[in-house]
Amino acid sequence: MKTIILIVALVVLAMAGCIIVVKILQDRGVQQITKPSHVSGGTTRKNDPTAPKEIKSKNITEFSAHFLLGGEWSVGNDTCFYSFDIQADEAGNVTVTESTTGASMPADNEILTAVQGVIDKYKLVGLNGEYEVTAGLPPEYQTCYLSAVYDSGEKLNFTHNNDPNAEWAKEMYLTFADWFSKNENDALALPTFAINVTHMQMFIKQDKSSDNVINFFMEEYDDGVFYLERMNSGKIDKAPIEDKEAFLNDITKIVAKYDLRPYDPRSALYGYEKTDEDKQNPFNTDFALTFWYGENEQLFINTSAPEAIEKLMPITNELIEYLSSYF
Repeated sequence: MKTIILIVALVVLAMAGCIIVVKILQDRGVQQITKPSHVSGGTTRKNDPTAPKEIKSKNITEFSAHFLLGGEWSVGNDTCFYSFDIQADEAGNVTVTESTTGASMPADNEILTAVQGVIDKYKLVGLNGEYEVTAGLPPEYQTCYLSAVYDSGEKLNFTHNNDPNAEWAKEMYLTFADWFSKNENDALALPTFAINVTHMQMFIKQDKSSDNVINFFMEEYDDGVFYLERMNSGKIDKAPIEDKEAFLNDITKIVAKYDLRPYDPRSALYGYEKTDEDKQNPFNTDFALTFWYGENEQLFINTSAPEAIEKLMPITNELIEYLSSYF
């Protein structure tokens, strides 16, 4: 009987010891992990409580990012993970590489500053020390990570399930793509789309406090003749388009000069330029520009946000100058 009591006492002491050890580890910042990562659907969660949520330095010395973006980004790689690295070799030469496309080039202050700008814009340091990965997810939701080392010795590091629509990842990709393109390497350049315009309409509210608008649109009448109509300050004028093909070719050439990918539903950048004002008031339009192309496809741009309209003014002014030449 005494032997049984002794065994029970030892078991109780062992359990208590385990509880104390776990408590000590938790107090020191070591987090318990949920289901093991090899279990389908199991989530591994860890957090480093010593990882700072504020990094004083802005000078990156090393950087790595690994993520997948949904849709068509660089040609032929729309379902691939991209791996960006900024690393120094033994001689101290710092190189920027992207492993999926093979892009590689010596780093400069421009790319280092731009990458830090994305980190600051999306407050990524707030994720520092986080690790949360779920097993068994589809490829586009598998592990992504970002890490940075600074000249101060400070570090930023997080690992999550990938989000194929993450805004920070889109902008990080574009930061590298644009930098490589400036240096005559288009391996990461997004595809452009040719728009062969078959019809167009433009609407611009010239004064938000009134109904003063300028509106250009094409119209075909019963006699088979196409007219370009202009409504300006309530007055309507119309001019015949004697050579419709030449007219549309001219419009197509003007459109081709500008990057309208953020407004093209075929582009990975579609919606990228949307502002908070546009999202809140999608039907309160002060500016609308519509191009028809292909077989009844349409590129429709509408916004009321002053900053978005400002970005569109170069193409707007060129179109107005050309269209006004018919009157």
